[in-house]
Parts: sequence; C-alpha cells; structure tokens
Amino acid sequence: MSRPIEIDVWRRQGHSILWDAAELTALCGDKSPISLRQLLTLKVSGWAGVDDLLIRDRALVVAGLDGALDALHPEKATDWLEQSIYPAVLSFQKSVASGGGEAALIFWFAEARRFTYRQAEQAAYWHCSSAQGAKEIPIGRCLWNGSEPNSQEIRMKNDAVPKLSGYYLQRIS
Repeated sequence: MSRPIEIDVWRRQGHSILWDAAELTALCGDKSPISLRQLLTLKVSGWAGVDDLLIRDRALVVAGLDGALDALHPEKATDWLEQSIYPAVLSFQKSVASGGGEAALIFWFAEARRFTYRQAEQAAYWHCSSAQGAKEIPIGRCLWNGSEPNSQEIRMKNDAVPKLSGYYLQRIS
C-alpha cells in the first residue's frame, strides 16, 4: 500500500472502500447512496442516467455490498465479486470517470472492524459474518484485480490524530 492520503481526492476520482459514517454524511449530505442493484442496473444500461445520481457531480456512492457478501458463501462471494462487481468497477472507470480522473466510485461499508490489511501481502481482507466461521474474502484483489498494491489508506485528521476511514485506489491499471 502506498502512503496514506489525508486529502479528499477520493471524493472526486478513483475507487474507494469507505466505512467512516461521518465522512459518508459529509460527502452525501441529504442525498442517499444508491443500492448495489442500482449499480449493476446502471452498468447494464450503459450508465444511462448516472449523472443524476452523482453526488456533487463527481461521486457515485454505493451501499449494500457488505450485505451481499454476508449472504453468500465466501468462495461464491469471491467469484461473484470478480465476475460481476469488478467488471462494473472497470466499466465505471472507463465510461463514467473517463479513465478514472473524472468521477469517484465509493463502496460504503458499515463496519470498519471487519477489514484487515496485510502489509506483507499488500492485500485488504473482509472478514465474513460469524455464520461463515473465520473465513475472509480478499476484497481488494476482487474489486481492483491486481492494482491493490497501488492503493492508499484514507486517513481523516480528527483532533490531530489521523483516523483510518477506508481504502482508495486512483485507477485500475
């Protein structure tokens, strides 16, 4: 993982995993995140109408990925992420974000404690629900397909102590 970012570039470009509720509220204001189903529908439609859903004309915030992961067996979840969600992320980067610099795709997760970053592997993991035991999903690899070593921690300065709020990748290469 590259050096942490403490600026809000993640709100305008690239791909993010965010779990800080205060940051989500500050970003979205009175506009709600879209559902995972809406994201997949937008992709199928060729991103028709996406401009109306962008927050501040630059960010598409998606909620519900954590619930979908909890509903699936970890191996099936990994396959589904790679076969369904990653293509949507890549399509967003190409079609909406003009290569990654014009808009941000942000996946909202409710629980920070379910993430682990293993520096030796340069990989972020999602801890599955307790019903699945101690299993994990390599979420960064699944969403960013090998670009994960270029990702950065999103750190927010609160009371002069940076707080880990998510992960950010500027562009899938």
